[in-house]
Amino acid sequence: MADLTPFTYRQGQSLLHIIDVRCKFFIICIVSMSMLSAHFFPCFLYFLILLFFFKKADFNIFATLKSIKYFMFLLVFVFIARALTEKGDIIFSFYGISVTKQGLSGGFLVSFKFFLVMVTGLLFSSTTKPSSVKSAVQWFLKPIPFVPEKRVAVMISLSLGFMPVIL
Repeated sequence: MADLTPFTYRQGQSLLHIIDVRCKFFIICIVSMSMLSAHFFPCFLYFLILLFFFKKADFNIFATLKSIKYFMFLLVFVFIARALTEKGDIIFSFYGISVTKQGLSGGFLVSFKFFLVMVTGLLFSSTTKPSSVKSAVQWFLKPIPFVPEKRVAVMISLSLGFMPVIL
């Protein structure tokens, strides 16, 4: 049997597997909007909630982190870029390149938020069948005029289906 990639659907009986996909979409939208302007403590609380759901869904945290190691390199790059480019109180300077206190804290927060987005998407795609995603997108788009909801739903479902292949 082929190895499971982190973004493939996994059968289970956890709360995340049982909850309706439309409810998952709604919760993800609300949490995403609230995390945009959040500082470290609310993000950390959200991280603890994600860890709880990760354990309840019976996913191996270390295996998942190992499978998204290239994304971690991107987070490190974002952290370094923010640390070097943000203005503020200089911690140290080396050949004209300054690392600031605000850059370190801002870089960590942005990287942490990207990580939370990745883990949220991973939990969503691992606990939701692609056919359910298609049906939910179709249901959400049905009231909007001039939007071909079936076509858009199929495109989103296919893009989620090919996500493991791309990554």
